[in-house]
Amino acid sequence: MTENTLSSFNKKYESVSHSSFVTKNKLDNSKPSELFKVLTDSTRFSSVVNEQYVDVSFPNKSNVLFKLYSDTNLIKQINISGKLKKNGFFHLDNKLRKCHGLPYILGGCFIRKTRLGLSNSGDLILNNAVDNYGAFMLILGFGYRYNVAYLYRTKE
Repeated sequence: MTENTLSSFNKKYESVSHSSFVTKNKLDNSKPSELFKVLTDSTRFSSVVNEQYVDVSFPNKSNVLFKLYSDTNLIKQINISGKLKKNGFFHLDNKLRKCHGLPYILGGCFIRKTRLGLSNSGDLILNNAVDNYGAFMLILGFGYRYNVAYLYRTKE
């Protein structure tokens, strides 16, 4: 993969996903997701208003800049570092890992990681993988795990 691969990400995308794929390639359009809420794991952004879009750019090969616009007004921007992998996905360094108690004895861990990719049609793929597990006296089974990919259309 080269920096030319990264430059193909430099586009404007709709701020709300038009479809999502959960584990086992099941299409789920019932829950559109806002790009900034997925990236920051936050609900503090207000609901999407008309004509919002996200401008994605790579200032260098290890950082991606997301800018949220409403019409032509900049609302919010975040810069996240990461690394381009051989599979064409850019792995963001916003991995979240929180453990509590004594994992595998009495406690658990929450892990989330995010990746960016492009579809064949040039739409942005935001892959979000979450694993939340726990145990009680070495008996695993508490928790959940999911892997979802959101598609954001290129804005004309």
